[in-house]
Amino acid sequence: MQTADHPTKREQILDAAVKVFSTRGYRATLVDEIAQEAGVAKGTLYLYFGSKEDMYLQAFRENVEKLHELTVERMQQAASTWDKIKAFVAVRLEFGEKHREFLRLYVSEFAGSFTQEGEWPKYLKGLLGREADLLRDLFRRGIEAREVRAVPLDQLVSLLHYMVAGFMASRVTNIRITDVDLNADLIVDVLRKGLGPPKK
Repeated sequence: MQTADHPTKREQILDAAVKVFSTRGYRATLVDEIAQEAGVAKGTLYLYFGSKEDMYLQAFRENVEKLHELTVERMQQAASTWDKIKAFVAVRLEFGEKHREFLRLYVSEFAGSFTQEGEWPKYLKGLLGREADLLRDLFRRGIEAREVRAVPLDQLVSLLHYMVAGFMASRVTNIRITDVDLNADLIVDVLRKGLGPPKK
């Protein structure tokens, strides 16, 4: 029977799972370690999740969905195209800073899954497709409103995606060209100067 504390307990377990998975990797992680990190009995985990794999997939998907919802919400609140682009960048940087363990998991999944077959790589590719559609629509509207220079949409999508993804990956790996941290204002300012409409 579900009680009022279940959502909180479930989130507690998922947070612990992300932390352990990001540190030890999926294969090396033991369910006992997740239970210990969550501060619950091992049997409690199975009240919410059917297996270690189930826990991993739900932790990943729920964080991804949370990131997407925050992004769309912040972009809808922004007025101009460039404010929306800034919102897209800012939400990702903020989310990555607040959820570093998940960010490490996110980067490792996209780094290693695209040479595999099956439903999971297909799901990950679908996530990228959804993000590309969001950006493609954003830039299309910006070009129509003459706020963005008329550049092929897929080039604009790739430019922004790789810029932000590379910066996020640098936060959780040792692949850094400098120790300087970028921010949403600087990223968008550089893009706006290069991609804004030509001065009359």
